[in-house]
Amino acid sequence: MMSIGSVKSAGKAGDYYTKEDNYYVIGSMDERWQGKGAEALGLEGKTVDKALFTELLKGKLPDGSDLSRIQDGMNKHRPGYDLTFSAPKSVSILALIGNDKEMLEAHYHAVRVAAGYVEKLISARNTKDGVTSIVHTGKMVAAAYTHDTSRNLDPLIHTHLLVANMTEYAGKWKALATDYIHNAGFIETVMKHQVTLGKIYRSALRERVEALGHEVEEVGKHGMWEIKGV
Repeated sequence: MMSIGSVKSAGKAGDYYTKEDNYYVIGSMDERWQGKGAEALGLEGKTVDKALFTELLKGKLPDGSDLSRIQDGMNKHRPGYDLTFSAPKSVSILALIGNDKEMLEAHYHAVRVAAGYVEKLISARNTKDGVTSIVHTGKMVAAAYTHDTSRNLDPLIHTHLLVANMTEYAGKWKALATDYIHNAGFIETVMKHQVTLGKIYRSALRERVEALGHEVEEVGKHGMWEIKGV
């Protein structure tokens, strides 16, 4: 499944997402930058650095660009969005309790597939000849953090795809588009496609899980499934 949330505070996000609080897996769980926007900044594929991650959420880019909006002494720039992809419980059990590394890699693969579709929705506002419109840039700056437990400390593989509120268009960095009136901005579009994005993740994961020799069965709507016998 995929859930959607907003990153409220850049500083607190840096502490929360980067702390090593995993129970079943010791150390890193493949924290990586993703997206063509990250690639433009020279970050794509690299391990996420906490200090840089925090600065990006504040709207400050490595090239000196600054998207922060200071008002009454406070930075009003929205940090970004948390799109969380959670594996079926049976996948989490086999990967974490059964120490099945291929199952964990299957989850990473499925998240990357879904992230590719999220990137297609990245957009910004652009003004030309006095007319402002929403343009799709296809350049996402995102950090992927994977945790291995639920709030109740049950085994649950889930990846936070943290999409920073920035993208590049025509050589200039901009905040992501918002459009509350027509629901046409980035996060509004993601919300409209939430079920579809969840299906894309589960479908990519299912394909890998079945290729590993497991039989699955559907257990709910929107293509929810679990591995038989787990």
